[in-house]
Amino acid sequence: MTTVEELQSMTHEDLVRRVQELEQDLKEVKEQSDMWFDSFTRLQARHESSINALDNIVKLAKLK
Repeated sequence: MTTVEELQSMTHEDLVRRVQELEQDLKEVKEQSDMWFDSFTRLQARHESSINALDNIVKLAKLK
């Protein structure tokens, strides 16, 4: 993290470069966040499918 004093001492070009670095970091974090969310969503769907399958097996077993 950059302090206020460090930011104030930077040239315009340095500040622009720093903003570009932060934008790139933000883009990478968003991509990772999207990837993890997609993985979570897929796992959650598989978990719910497994629960439904087990529930159906239990219902079938009770019919016998």
